[in-house]
Amino acid sequence: SIDKFIPQLKPINNILLTGATGYLGCHLLFTLLTTTKYNIYLLIRGQSIEHAKHKIYQKFLFYFSIDLDQFERRLF
Repeated sequence: SIDKFIPQLKPINNILLTGATGYLGCHLLFTLLTTTKYNIYLLIRGQSIEHAKHKIYQKFLFYFSIDLDQFERRLF
């Protein structure tokens, strides 16, 4: 778990991740989703919420061949 490497003064429950549709951001998202239980707030440009959601789902599927539906309750 990534938690043991982060010195904490208080527990972390939420993360704001920008750049999630890029290479590095998408890989950070994968790491956060698979090694933590954090809620992840994504800042993604799009014509609508559905368009932005479609962008990140497609990128994640492209890089990892994994559907983000299994993590949907943790993504905002």
